[in-house]
Amino acid sequence: MPTTTVHALYQRFQKRLGLRWIDGENAPPRRLIDRPIDESIDLIAHMNPVHPHPVQIIGDSELRYLTQIPADSRERLIKRVCVPSTALLLIADGQQAPADLRAAAQEQGIAVIGSDRVSHQLISDLNYFLRQRLLRRATIHGVFIEVLGVGVLLTGKAGVGKSELALELISRGSRLIADDAPEFVRDAPDRISGYCPATLQTFLEVRGLGILNIVEMFGDNAVKLTKYLRLVVHLQPIDEFDLSATDRLTGTRDQIDVLGMPVPRVVLPVAPGRNLAVLVESAVRKETLLRRGYDAAAEFAERQQRQMQQGEE
Repeated sequence: MPTTTVHALYQRFQKRLGLRWIDGENAPPRRLIDRPIDESIDLIAHMNPVHPHPVQIIGDSELRYLTQIPADSRERLIKRVCVPSTALLLIADGQQAPADLRAAAQEQGIAVIGSDRVSHQLISDLNYFLRQRLLRRATIHGVFIEVLGVGVLLTGKAGVGKSELALELISRGSRLIADDAPEFVRDAPDRISGYCPATLQTFLEVRGLGILNIVEMFGDNAVKLTKYLRLVVHLQPIDEFDLSATDRLTGTRDQIDVLGMPVPRVVLPVAPGRNLAVLVESAVRKETLLRRGYDAAAEFAERQQRQMQQGEE
């Protein structure tokens, strides 16, 4: 899984957030979290002794509270904050770390870093950084492309024609995001974002033509850095396609699981003479209508039912 350490976080934000080491600078780099996470997990928050976060912010208000409670309560609270699941205590608002807090942190191997910034700024900046580094992600073989404003992943076995189809769609106004190995991350409960690895950006491999630079061929507007995944279009050779199992009203639409989220999928048979670019664009338009609540198959069935009822009358 992707990882990051306290030291990496410090180096990334030292100047921007005015970070300074209090304890742990010379300790071995410690990972901020040891397991994959999803979008529902909070990584950084104000001091919380009940549900300690990997990064805990301790600012002026938290330190004032510590000075106001009895000594035995203060000791218990600090012990609950300084637990193995906590990797970093970040002292905000330009405050100093109390000696007993530093001692408890050292006992658990927790780094302590100070900053003059206010706590809400630290939480906003660091939470985004941590999520981008640590959220669960997946690499799926295919071509990720924006079609009519919708993120579409073209899948299928090697040689089925994914890149050729992507090239035709680009020539019709679609935008390439990633060829061959797009990366996906679930960064919200109902959202999966797709990206392109840096080494592959702007490139598309087409059998017989080799590597194409889409920006040089079609201009800057022909590529896009990221997009939400809304539809998967799977290309399947016609001789492997089971026509008898296809519902002529609804087509071959199902769902697949991507990072724990269901994503609509359409299976298109590939055969000579089929205009796949038009079919993909039509699949996108149909999916957009379904999201809006319109189902052509349901309307067709209802119209036929009404016609039959009128005939009986």
